[in-house]
Amino acid sequence: MKKITLLFALFFCTLGFSQNPDFKKIDHSEIKKKITPKDSKFYYPKLIEKYNQSDTSLTIEEKRALYYGFINSSKYSPYGSRELTDKISTILNKYSIEKEDYEKIVEYSDLLLEENPFNINAINYMLYAYKQLENSSDAIKTTIKLQIINDAILSSGDGLTKETAYIVINTNHEYSLLSSLGYDFGGISSGVEQYDYLSIKENEQNIEGLYFDASVSANYMANLFKNK
Repeated sequence: MKKITLLFALFFCTLGFSQNPDFKKIDHSEIKKKITPKDSKFYYPKLIEKYNQSDTSLTIEEKRALYYGFINSSKYSPYGSRELTDKISTILNKYSIEKEDYEKIVEYSDLLLEENPFNINAINYMLYAYKQLENSSDAIKTTIKLQIINDAILSSGDGLTKETAYIVINTNHEYSLLSSLGYDFGGISSGVEQYDYLSIKENEQNIEGLYFDASVSANYMANLFKNK
């Protein structure tokens, strides 16, 4: 797994993310209104199609509607298929990984992304496999998807306080964003109400940690248990 972590760090360093001073809060009800009408430029099937094509022309408002609008989909879940993830883990734990194995990782990751287009683990597995297969074209397309996700999250806050916490639809995206900003996790993770806090190792900005609003996934799990 160490070699995968190093690869992810390489990709993150090349994306050039920075914190967004022009962020604004997410209004989930407003986004739902925008993505529902078929004649809207934010109509969700159109946005998903652009995302799947790694369309770099997506505006920040479209990225916000795309990412946060997914919670209205019947496919939304904070978790992916355990079976597919286990298959990928089995391959990665092999002593010797062959070309066919990397192709299988791409196949399984693609299936995970059909379930959830914002499955950050599947995106990273796919990036790793494409790197090993020396498929730079598809690696770039996959990296663009990662950038779209992070751009949307960065538009929601600055993470410095609870009031300006980054809003995520999956807690896995918290660690992904931390890495994309060039920070190393400091080892302390805590949750207060709907907020998660991740500490950061020493950095030039002297930021001790970042706050994330994880209320979307928390509400999903609460409703799931309520309906059982």
